[in-house]
Amino acid sequence: MNYTPLKDVLESWDAGAWGEPADPSTGVSVLRSTNFRSGGELSFENQAILSIDERTYQKKKLYLGDLLLERSGGGPLQPVGRVAGFWETDERKKFICGNFISRLVPKRSVVDPLYLMYSLSFWHVRGDTEKYQTATTGIRNLQMKQYLEHELHVPNIEEQHLIAARLKAQLAEVETARQAAQVQVRDADLLCTALIDAAFAECNQWQPIGAVAKVQSGYAFKSEDFTSSGIRLLRNTNILPGKVYWDDVVCIDERESWRYPSYALEAGDILISLDRPLISSGIKVARVRANDLPALLLQRVGRFLLKPGLIDPDFLYAFLQSSYFIQAISGHDQSLGVPHISPGQVEAVMLPLLLLDEQRNIASRLKTQLAEAAAIAQAAAAQLAEIERLPQKLLAQAFTPQGETE
Repeated sequence: MNYTPLKDVLESWDAGAWGEPADPSTGVSVLRSTNFRSGGELSFENQAILSIDERTYQKKKLYLGDLLLERSGGGPLQPVGRVAGFWETDERKKFICGNFISRLVPKRSVVDPLYLMYSLSFWHVRGDTEKYQTATTGIRNLQMKQYLEHELHVPNIEEQHLIAARLKAQLAEVETARQAAQVQVRDADLLCTALIDAAFAECNQWQPIGAVAKVQSGYAFKSEDFTSSGIRLLRNTNILPGKVYWDDVVCIDERESWRYPSYALEAGDILISLDRPLISSGIKVARVRANDLPALLLQRVGRFLLKPGLIDPDFLYAFLQSSYFIQAISGHDQSLGVPHISPGQVEAVMLPLLLLDEQRNIASRLKTQLAEAAAIAQAAAAQLAEIERLPQKLLAQAFTPQGETE
Protein backbone atom coordinates (compact mmCIF):
# COMPACT_ATOMS: atom_id res chain seq x y z
CA MET A 1 0.00 0.00 0.00
CA ASN A 2 1.44 3.37 -1.04
CA TYR A 3 1.93 6.00 1.65
CA THR A 4 3.19 9.47 0.85
CA PRO A 5 3.89 12.53 3.03
CA LEU A 6 1.24 15.18 2.61
CA LYS A 7 3.82 17.73 1.42
CA ASP A 8 4.59 15.54 -1.60
CA VAL A 9 1.03 15.71 -2.96
CA LEU A 10 0.83 19.50 -2.70
CA GLU A 11 1.88 22.08 -5.23
CA SER A 12 2.13 24.60 -2.41
CA TRP A 13 0.67 25.73 0.88
CA ASP A 14 0.57 29.09 2.56
CA ALA A 15 -1.10 30.92 5.41
CA GLY A 16 -3.96 33.33 4.88
CA ALA A 17 -3.93 37.07 5.41
CA TRP A 18 -5.86 39.84 7.12
CA GLY A 19 -6.63 43.48 6.49
CA GLU A 20 -8.90 46.37 7.35
CA PRO A 21 -12.69 46.34 6.84
CA ALA A 22 -13.70 47.41 3.35
CA ASP A 23 -16.73 48.09 1.18
CA PRO A 24 -18.27 44.81 -0.12
CA SER A 25 -18.12 46.10 -3.68
CA THR A 26 -14.35 46.66 -3.60
CA GLY A 27 -12.98 44.45 -0.78
CA VAL A 28 -11.79 40.85 -0.74
CA SER A 29 -13.92 38.11 0.87
CA VAL A 30 -11.89 36.42 3.60
CA LEU A 31 -13.00 32.92 4.62
CA ARG A 32 -12.54 31.93 8.27
CA SER A 33 -13.21 28.88 10.43
CA THR A 34 -16.71 30.26 11.03
CA ASN A 35 -17.40 29.55 7.34
CA PHE A 36 -16.63 25.83 7.75
CA ARG A 37 -19.61 23.48 7.61
CA SER A 38 -20.07 19.73 7.93
CA GLY A 39 -18.93 17.44 5.15
CA GLY A 40 -16.08 19.73 4.11
CA GLU A 41 -18.45 22.38 2.77
CA LEU A 42 -18.05 26.13 3.08
CA SER A 43 -20.73 28.67 3.87
CA PHE A 44 -20.37 32.02 2.14
CA GLU A 45 -22.53 33.79 4.71
CA ASN A 46 -20.99 36.23 7.19
CA GLN A 47 -17.80 36.66 5.23
CA ALA A 48 -15.26 39.19 6.40
CA ILE A 49 -14.86 41.82 3.64
CA LEU A 50 -11.40 43.32 3.97
CA SER A 51 -9.03 45.60 2.15
CA ILE A 52 -6.16 43.47 0.77
CA ASP A 53 -3.45 44.91 -1.44
CA GLU A 54 -3.37 43.50 -4.99
CA ARG A 55 0.04 41.89 -4.61
CA THR A 56 -1.06 39.92 -1.55
CA TYR A 57 -4.33 38.97 -3.20
CA GLN A 58 -2.62 37.62 -6.34
CA LYS A 59 -0.29 35.56 -4.15
CA LYS A 60 -2.98 34.10 -1.91
CA LYS A 61 -6.19 34.06 -3.95
CA LEU A 62 -8.27 30.91 -3.87
CA TYR A 63 -8.88 28.75 -6.94
CA LEU A 64 -11.52 26.05 -7.32
CA GLY A 65 -10.23 22.81 -5.81
CA ASP A 66 -8.01 24.48 -3.21
CA LEU A 67 -8.38 23.16 0.33
CA LEU A 68 -8.72 25.26 3.46
CA LEU A 69 -7.11 23.93 6.65
CA GLU A 70 -8.03 25.30 10.08
CA ARG A 71 -4.55 25.95 11.41
CA SER A 72 -5.21 27.95 14.57
CA GLY A 73 -8.03 28.85 16.91
CA GLY A 74 -10.48 26.94 19.07
CA GLY A 75 -9.55 26.22 22.67
CA PRO A 76 -8.01 23.51 24.86
CA LEU A 77 -11.00 21.20 24.34
CA GLN A 78 -11.55 22.04 20.66
CA PRO A 79 -8.72 20.70 18.48
CA VAL A 80 -8.10 22.47 15.19
CA GLY A 81 -7.45 20.71 11.90
CA ARG A 82 -10.81 20.82 10.14
CA VAL A 83 -10.63 20.87 6.35
CA ALA A 84 -13.00 22.34 3.75
CA GLY A 85 -12.90 22.50 -0.03
CA PHE A 86 -13.27 25.58 -2.21
CA TRP A 87 -15.60 23.94 -4.73
CA GLU A 88 -17.83 26.77 -5.90
CA THR A 89 -17.86 30.52 -5.71
CA ASP A 90 -19.26 33.75 -7.05
CA GLU A 91 -16.93 34.70 -9.90
CA ARG A 92 -17.66 38.39 -9.27
CA LYS A 93 -15.94 38.18 -5.87
CA LYS A 94 -12.37 37.74 -4.76
CA PHE A 95 -11.58 35.16 -2.05
CA ILE A 96 -8.63 34.38 0.20
CA CYS A 97 -8.20 32.57 3.53
CA GLY A 98 -8.07 34.34 6.88
CA ASN A 99 -4.83 34.39 8.83
CA PHE A 100 -5.82 31.41 11.01
CA ILE A 101 -6.37 29.26 7.90
CA SER A 102 -3.88 27.64 5.56
CA ARG A 103 -4.51 27.15 1.84
CA LEU A 104 -3.44 23.78 0.47
CA VAL A 105 -3.02 23.45 -3.30
CA PRO A 106 -3.14 19.78 -4.40
CA LYS A 107 -1.07 18.35 -7.25
CA ARG A 108 -3.94 17.43 -9.54
CA SER A 109 -1.87 14.83 -11.43
CA VAL A 110 -1.16 12.94 -8.20
CA VAL A 111 -4.16 13.45 -5.94
CA ASP A 112 -7.86 14.13 -6.40
CA PRO A 113 -8.63 17.29 -4.31
CA LEU A 114 -11.88 15.79 -3.01
CA TYR A 115 -10.12 12.55 -2.06
CA LEU A 116 -7.45 14.59 -0.27
CA MET A 117 -10.03 16.61 1.62
CA TYR A 118 -11.75 13.45 2.88
CA SER A 119 -8.38 11.93 3.83
CA LEU A 120 -7.41 14.98 5.87
CA SER A 121 -10.88 15.09 7.43
CA PHE A 122 -10.37 11.49 8.53
CA TRP A 123 -7.10 12.48 10.21
CA HIS A 124 -8.99 15.14 12.12
CA VAL A 125 -11.93 13.01 13.30
CA ARG A 126 -9.59 10.13 14.22
CA GLY A 127 -7.45 12.48 16.31
CA ASP A 128 -4.23 12.11 14.30
CA THR A 129 -3.70 15.85 14.09
CA GLU A 130 -3.74 16.38 17.87
CA LYS A 131 -0.13 15.23 18.16
CA TYR A 132 0.85 18.12 15.89
CA GLN A 133 -0.89 20.75 18.00
CA THR A 134 0.34 23.07 20.70
CA ALA A 135 -1.69 25.39 22.92
CA THR A 136 -0.56 28.93 23.66
CA THR A 137 -2.67 31.11 25.99
CA GLY A 138 -5.59 28.75 25.48
CA ILE A 139 -5.37 28.84 21.64
CA ARG A 140 -4.50 25.70 19.72
CA ASN A 141 -2.04 25.90 16.82
CA LEU A 142 -1.22 23.27 14.22
CA GLN A 143 2.50 22.74 13.72
CA MET A 144 2.52 22.79 9.93
CA LYS A 145 6.03 21.40 9.40
CA GLN A 146 5.18 18.20 11.28
CA TYR A 147 1.64 18.06 9.87
CA LEU A 148 2.94 18.14 6.30
CA GLU A 149 5.16 15.13 7.03
CA HIS A 150 2.18 12.99 8.03
CA GLU A 151 1.74 10.19 5.51
CA LEU A 152 -1.45 9.34 3.69
CA HIS A 153 -2.52 6.48 1.49
CA VAL A 154 -2.41 7.51 -2.17
CA PRO A 155 -3.85 4.87 -4.53
CA ASN A 156 -3.94 5.46 -8.28
CA ILE A 157 -5.90 8.49 -9.40
CA GLU A 158 -8.79 6.47 -10.85
CA GLU A 159 -9.34 4.71 -7.50
CA GLN A 160 -9.19 8.08 -5.74
CA HIS A 161 -11.94 9.41 -8.01
CA LEU A 162 -14.15 6.42 -7.19
CA ILE A 163 -13.58 6.68 -3.42
CA ALA A 164 -14.22 10.43 -3.43
CA ALA A 165 -17.39 10.14 -5.54
CA ARG A 166 -18.77 7.36 -3.33
CA LEU A 167 -18.05 9.31 -0.14
CA LYS A 168 -19.59 12.47 -1.56
CA ALA A 169 -22.84 10.65 -2.36
CA GLN A 170 -22.91 8.87 1.02
CA LEU A 171 -22.22 12.05 3.00
CA ALA A 172 -24.89 13.93 1.05
CA GLU A 173 -27.41 11.28 2.11
CA VAL A 174 -26.20 11.56 5.71
CA GLU A 175 -26.61 15.35 5.62
CA THR A 176 -30.18 14.99 4.34
CA ALA A 177 -30.93 12.53 7.14
CA ARG A 178 -29.26 14.81 9.70
CA GLN A 179 -31.39 17.78 8.72
CA ALA A 180 -34.55 15.65 8.91
CA ALA A 181 -33.52 14.38 12.36
CA GLN A 182 -32.89 17.96 13.52
CA VAL A 183 -36.45 18.84 12.49
CA GLN A 184 -37.72 15.88 14.54
CA VAL A 185 -35.75 17.05 17.58
CA ARG A 186 -37.13 20.59 17.24
CA ASP A 187 -40.66 19.25 16.81
CA ALA A 188 -40.25 17.08 19.93
CA ASP A 189 -39.13 20.11 21.93
CA LEU A 190 -42.06 22.16 20.60
CA LEU A 191 -44.44 19.37 21.60
CA CYS A 192 -43.52 19.84 25.27
CA THR A 193 -44.24 23.56 25.08
CA ALA A 194 -47.51 22.95 23.22
CA LEU A 195 -48.68 20.48 25.88
CA ILE A 196 -47.88 22.89 28.70
CA ASP A 197 -49.61 25.80 26.96
CA ALA A 198 -52.67 23.70 26.16
CA ALA A 199 -53.06 22.85 29.84
CA PHE A 200 -53.61 26.54 30.66
CA ALA A 201 -55.34 27.68 27.48
CA GLU A 202 -58.91 27.33 28.75
CA CYS A 203 -58.40 28.98 32.13
CA ASN A 204 -60.64 32.06 32.36
CA GLN A 205 -59.68 33.58 35.69
CA TRP A 206 -56.16 34.69 36.52
CA GLN A 207 -54.35 36.16 39.51
CA PRO A 208 -50.82 37.40 40.23
CA ILE A 209 -48.28 34.77 41.24
CA GLY A 210 -47.70 36.92 44.31
CA ALA A 211 -51.16 35.99 45.57
CA VAL A 212 -50.08 32.39 46.06
CA ALA A 213 -46.28 32.55 46.35
CA LYS A 214 -43.48 34.96 47.20
CA VAL A 215 -40.11 34.98 45.44
CA GLN A 216 -37.17 35.02 47.83
CA SER A 217 -33.91 36.35 46.43
CA GLY A 218 -30.70 34.70 47.61
CA TYR A 219 -28.23 36.15 50.06
CA ALA A 220 -25.37 38.34 48.83
CA PHE A 221 -22.50 36.24 50.11
CA LYS A 222 -19.13 37.97 49.68
CA SER A 223 -16.88 36.42 47.08
CA GLU A 224 -13.87 36.73 49.39
CA ASP A 225 -15.64 34.27 51.72
CA PHE A 226 -15.95 31.62 49.01
CA THR A 227 -14.09 28.36 49.60
CA SER A 228 -13.44 25.27 47.48
CA SER A 229 -15.18 22.97 49.95
CA GLY A 230 -17.91 23.25 52.54
CA ILE A 231 -21.59 24.11 51.94
CA ARG A 232 -22.37 24.74 48.29
CA LEU A 233 -23.86 28.06 47.20
CA LEU A 234 -26.46 27.75 44.46
CA ARG A 235 -25.87 30.51 41.90
CA ASN A 236 -27.62 31.40 38.65
CA THR A 237 -24.80 29.60 36.80
CA ASN A 238 -25.91 26.39 38.54
CA ILE A 239 -29.35 26.44 36.91
CA LEU A 240 -30.19 25.08 33.48
CA PRO A 241 -33.70 24.58 32.11
CA GLY A 242 -35.17 21.82 34.27
CA LYS A 243 -31.91 21.01 36.04
CA VAL A 244 -29.60 22.07 38.85
CA TYR A 245 -26.01 21.21 37.99
CA TRP A 246 -22.77 21.60 39.90
CA ASP A 247 -20.02 21.70 37.29
CA ASP A 248 -18.97 25.11 38.62
CA VAL A 249 -19.07 25.13 42.42
CA VAL A 250 -18.35 27.70 45.10
CA CYS A 251 -18.87 27.08 48.80
CA ILE A 252 -18.69 28.74 52.19
CA ASP A 253 -17.14 27.29 55.30
CA GLU A 254 -19.53 24.78 56.85
CA ARG A 255 -18.96 26.36 60.25
CA GLU A 256 -20.46 29.63 58.95
CA SER A 257 -23.55 28.14 57.32
CA TRP A 258 -25.62 28.15 60.52
CA ARG A 259 -25.81 31.94 60.25
CA TYR A 260 -28.12 31.71 57.20
CA PRO A 261 -30.97 29.30 58.07
CA SER A 262 -33.54 31.20 55.99
CA TYR A 263 -31.44 30.62 52.84
CA ALA A 264 -31.04 26.86 53.32
CA LEU A 265 -32.59 25.04 50.36
CA GLU A 266 -34.93 22.08 50.69
CA ALA A 267 -35.79 19.21 48.36
CA GLY A 268 -38.59 20.20 45.99
CA ASP A 269 -37.88 23.94 46.11
CA ILE A 270 -38.68 25.71 42.82
CA LEU A 271 -35.91 28.04 41.61
CA ILE A 272 -35.60 30.66 38.89
CA SER A 273 -32.51 32.46 37.65
CA LEU A 274 -33.09 36.21 37.99
CA ASP A 275 -30.19 37.05 35.66
CA ARG A 276 -30.47 35.91 32.03
CA PRO A 277 -33.46 33.67 32.80
CA LEU A 278 -34.02 32.86 29.12
CA ILE A 279 -31.40 30.99 27.10
CA SER A 280 -31.53 29.16 23.78
CA SER A 281 -32.53 25.86 25.39
CA GLY A 282 -35.39 27.36 27.42
CA ILE A 283 -36.16 29.10 30.69
CA LYS A 284 -33.82 28.62 33.63
CA VAL A 285 -36.22 27.21 36.21
CA ALA A 286 -35.44 24.04 38.12
CA ARG A 287 -36.33 22.08 41.23
CA VAL A 288 -33.99 21.13 44.05
CA ARG A 289 -33.29 17.42 44.41
CA ALA A 290 -32.17 15.60 47.54
CA ASN A 291 -28.66 15.12 46.11
CA ASP A 292 -28.36 18.92 45.62
CA LEU A 293 -28.37 19.38 49.37
CA PRO A 294 -27.08 20.84 51.59
CA ALA A 295 -26.92 24.14 49.73
CA LEU A 296 -27.61 27.82 50.35
CA LEU A 297 -29.38 30.27 48.04
CA LEU A 298 -27.11 32.94 46.53
CA GLN A 299 -28.24 36.31 45.23
CA ARG A 300 -29.67 36.57 41.67
CA VAL A 301 -31.47 33.27 42.16
CA GLY A 302 -35.10 33.28 43.28
CA ARG A 303 -36.89 30.63 45.35
CA PHE A 304 -40.69 30.39 45.34
CA LEU A 305 -42.12 30.34 48.88
CA LEU A 306 -45.57 28.81 48.43
CA LYS A 307 -48.57 29.82 50.52
CA PRO A 308 -50.06 26.63 52.01
CA GLY A 309 -53.33 25.43 50.51
CA LEU A 310 -53.29 27.90 47.60
CA ILE A 311 -50.89 26.51 45.02
CA ASP A 312 -49.72 23.05 44.00
CA PRO A 313 -45.92 23.03 43.44
CA ASP A 314 -46.12 20.81 40.34
CA PHE A 315 -48.78 23.13 38.85
CA LEU A 316 -46.65 26.21 39.47
CA TYR A 317 -43.51 24.55 38.11
CA ALA A 318 -45.34 23.61 34.90
CA PHE A 319 -46.73 27.12 34.49
CA LEU A 320 -43.25 28.65 34.82
CA GLN A 321 -42.26 26.72 31.67
CA SER A 322 -45.26 27.94 29.67
CA SER A 323 -45.22 30.52 26.90
CA TYR A 324 -47.53 32.66 29.04
CA PHE A 325 -44.90 33.06 31.73
CA ILE A 326 -41.95 33.32 29.33
CA GLN A 327 -43.61 36.09 27.34
CA ALA A 328 -44.52 37.93 30.54
CA ILE A 329 -40.90 38.13 31.74
CA SER A 330 -39.32 38.79 28.34
CA GLY A 331 -37.82 42.19 27.64
CA HIS A 332 -37.22 43.29 31.21
CA ASP A 333 -34.37 45.40 32.56
CA GLN A 334 -30.71 45.09 31.68
CA SER A 335 -28.26 44.90 34.57
CA LEU A 336 -24.76 45.62 33.29
CA GLY A 337 -25.94 44.42 29.89
CA VAL A 338 -27.46 41.21 31.30
CA PRO A 339 -31.25 40.65 31.08
CA HIS A 340 -32.56 40.78 34.64
CA ILE A 341 -35.91 40.26 36.36
CA SER A 342 -36.79 41.13 39.93
CA PRO A 343 -38.80 39.07 42.44
CA GLY A 344 -41.53 41.70 42.21
CA GLN A 345 -41.77 41.37 38.44
CA VAL A 346 -42.10 37.60 38.75
CA GLU A 347 -44.79 37.95 41.41
CA ALA A 348 -46.74 40.31 39.16
CA VAL A 349 -47.11 37.75 36.37
CA MET A 350 -50.67 36.47 36.08
CA LEU A 351 -51.31 32.80 36.94
CA PRO A 352 -54.52 30.77 36.34
CA LEU A 353 -56.88 30.96 39.33
CA LEU A 354 -58.01 27.39 40.01
CA LEU A 355 -58.98 25.31 43.01
CA LEU A 356 -56.20 23.17 44.44
CA ASP A 357 -57.78 19.90 43.23
CA GLU A 358 -58.02 21.29 39.69
CA GLN A 359 -54.39 22.34 39.83
CA ARG A 360 -53.38 18.83 40.91
CA ASN A 361 -55.42 17.22 38.14
CA ILE A 362 -53.77 19.45 35.51
CA ALA A 363 -50.31 18.81 36.97
CA SER A 364 -50.87 15.04 37.06
CA ARG A 365 -52.16 14.93 33.49
CA LEU A 366 -49.25 17.06 32.30
CA LYS A 367 -46.75 14.85 34.07
CA THR A 368 -47.95 11.84 32.06
CA GLN A 369 -48.06 13.76 28.78
CA LEU A 370 -44.63 15.31 29.29
CA ALA A 371 -43.10 11.93 30.15
CA GLU A 372 -44.37 10.59 26.81
CA ALA A 373 -43.10 13.71 25.01
CA ALA A 374 -39.73 13.39 26.75
CA ALA A 375 -39.45 9.79 25.51
CA ILE A 376 -40.14 11.00 21.96
CA ALA A 377 -37.56 13.78 22.34
CA GLN A 378 -34.99 11.35 23.75
CA ALA A 379 -35.51 8.94 20.86
CA ALA A 380 -35.20 11.79 18.33
CA ALA A 381 -32.01 13.04 20.00
CA ALA A 382 -30.54 9.52 20.02
CA GLN A 383 -31.33 9.13 16.33
CA LEU A 384 -29.67 12.47 15.57
CA ALA A 385 -26.59 11.51 17.60
CA GLU A 386 -26.30 8.24 15.67
CA ILE A 387 -26.61 10.04 12.33
CA GLU A 388 -23.94 12.55 13.37
CA ARG A 389 -21.54 9.65 14.00
CA LEU A 390 -22.04 8.27 10.49
CA PRO A 391 -19.54 10.56 8.68
CA GLN A 392 -16.73 9.34 10.93
CA LYS A 393 -17.75 5.72 10.29
CA LEU A 394 -17.88 6.25 6.53
CA LEU A 395 -14.47 7.93 6.52
CA ALA A 396 -13.07 5.07 8.60
CA GLN A 397 -14.43 2.50 6.15
CA ALA A 398 -12.85 4.37 3.25
CA PHE A 399 -9.42 5.05 4.74
CA THR A 400 -8.71 2.34 7.32
CA PRO A 401 -6.49 -0.29 5.64
CA GLN A 402 -7.79 -3.85 5.60
CA GLY A 403 -6.60 -5.78 8.63
CA GLU A 404 -6.60 -2.68 10.85
CA THR A 405 -9.45 -1.78 13.20
CA GLU A 406 -10.73 1.63 14.16
